[in-house]
Amino acid sequence: MFLDYLQRHAGKTAVCLIAIVALLSAGRVAECGDLKATPSISVDERYDTNPYLKAKTETVDPDFVTKLTPSLDAAYDARTTKINAAYRLNASFYSQRSPYSYVGHNMNIGLNTEISNKTTMTLNNVYNRTKTSLYDTEGIHTGFDTVSTDALNASAEHKLDARLAIYAVLSENFYVYKASNRIDSRRDGAMVGGRYDAGNNRLIGASYRYGNTVFETPGGKNTSGVHTLSASLTDRLSQTTNFNVGAGAVYNADKESGRYDWTGDAGIIKTFEAASATLSYKRGIAHGAGLVSEETTRETVTASWKHELGKDLGLDITGSTSRNRSKPEHTIDTRSYNAGVAARWKAYPWLNTAIGYSRMRQWGDGALETRDIERDAVFITLTATAPEWRGSLQ
Repeated sequence: MFLDYLQRHAGKTAVCLIAIVALLSAGRVAECGDLKATPSISVDERYDTNPYLKAKTETVDPDFVTKLTPSLDAAYDARTTKINAAYRLNASFYSQRSPYSYVGHNMNIGLNTEISNKTTMTLNNVYNRTKTSLYDTEGIHTGFDTVSTDALNASAEHKLDARLAIYAVLSENFYVYKASNRIDSRRDGAMVGGRYDAGNNRLIGASYRYGNTVFETPGGKNTSGVHTLSASLTDRLSQTTNFNVGAGAVYNADKESGRYDWTGDAGIIKTFEAASATLSYKRGIAHGAGLVSEETTRETVTASWKHELGKDLGLDITGSTSRNRSKPEHTIDTRSYNAGVAARWKAYPWLNTAIGYSRMRQWGDGALETRDIERDAVFITLTATAPEWRGSLQ
């Protein structure tokens, strides 16, 4: 009974645990620390040709969308203990269809403390409430739903020597949907791994992770376990070129039949005197919350170019292409691309401005032609940041 209560209230419990550990850590070392807080607000106005993600087979209505994002970031920094907290309110207002307007919340609190000169502990809790898209079994967009997620991560790292470190991570994630046709779920995870510094900016890593998803179905609980073994390498080819590569083996321990698959990622970053270019590839597997036994393989190639045109002026160009494959029902098989360009201008030390254009195109593979979606947007974003407030805790 106690465990059931703990599982239902793990998010609140996590916040309390982090606060308690933070206070005990600060009291144990009797440190004086610096406290700082930074408020900001972002206003985004955009013209969207398809804000409701309607397929080409449906009536597509453009709209003006106003987004407001006030936020507050706070941090406590002592000799061996660091505490970070942040809150962001995400509000979107639609001009033509006000029922689509919504308000979301994002809150996180984290603690990092040195247990000894070789061991560190990190705790983090993130709560997010936002809007997500809904599709029926034919792939037709049917509207939006509110989803709340609550994620807790606890990790510890120990340095065996100057180059070799090992770590362990425990995590718990909750997914709660407002719509009755979506399935709430909980994901528990555990990971162990190691990292070796081979010198010359070369890092080698390896890890094993086990994740267990529990779906709260009307007929009872349905569980799904996933094992992942992965390795990674990060290296610097030259003073201006860095790259990373990784691969993993995945085993989905389904009740009916186990499935093997693989993950992979690679990336390269090239810097120039006033610009940088990035190219990356990722193959990931998601075991969908809200859909029992849904497994999606997503392959994405991303490229970006960031150019500093002057002291306070810059240009960003981005593009990506993705391919989704789902098992076992093939309900979300799609191909898509995203592209965008934005100009940045720091008008004042406290005011950042961005103006740009983005385009999204999606195709439904096979019989899912109802997933064909086009979307263009022109936007301007203003972000004002207040002066940082600083204090000291004695």
